[in-house]
Amino acid sequence: MQSHDDEAPDDLRVSWLAHDSGRYVVFSWPERKAPEEAASAPALTAAERAVHALLLVGLSDAEIAELRGTTRSTVTKQVDAVFRKIGVRSRRELIARGRL
Repeated sequence: MQSHDDEAPDDLRVSWLAHDSGRYVVFSWPERKAPEEAASAPALTAAERAVHALLLVGLSDAEIAELRGTTRSTVTKQVDAVFRKIGVRSRRELIARGRL
């Protein structure tokens, strides 16, 4: 497994993740919220933002754990935190809402 990160000029972070079953491209943006949302919603940690981006491309907990070099249990806890902080109950709902 390999990864390659490039910084794009307008804060767009592009990560290319090579995996045995194929190649994934992950795009992530800095967190931007409306002022009223920023005060009420807890911010995602850096790890949670990374997991969030991988969830949006449809990866499983096991795939995310392998790509991030961590345990599935850790990823499951991070997924739960992302769901709680964003206010969704499923991956389908998270994907339907799109990026932050």
